Amino acid sequence: MPIAVEVTGNGQISLDAANPSSNADTHFISLEIFLVSSTTQINMTVASGPDFLTNESGSVRHLNFDVPTCIPAGDYNVCALPFMDNSVLMREGIAHVLRGGYDQQ
Repeated sequence: MPIAVEVTGNGQISLDAANPSSNADTHFISLEIFLVSSTTQINMTVASGPDFLTNESGSVRHLNFDVPTCIPAGDYNVCALPFMDNSVLMREGIAHVLRGGYDQQ
């Protein structure tokens, strides 16, 4: 299953921010992507950690996820919209963990 993530927020975030070792005030440390289904009750991690962000350059990152054969057919969503929901941002030295609108400082 091909997955593509545009990491600059349509140009609103610098390309350097997609680099987990960036010194930019705002940057990704990690990006988590999940395959979820309320129908089949499956919640599966597709990508976790900084590797997905560092595997290629440019503003779009690509992943070809091989869905395991043990996963039943059904309606699934790739969950990470907005893609910052399960990521950690660094802004002016304060870590914000954004989860579904909850901002923990």
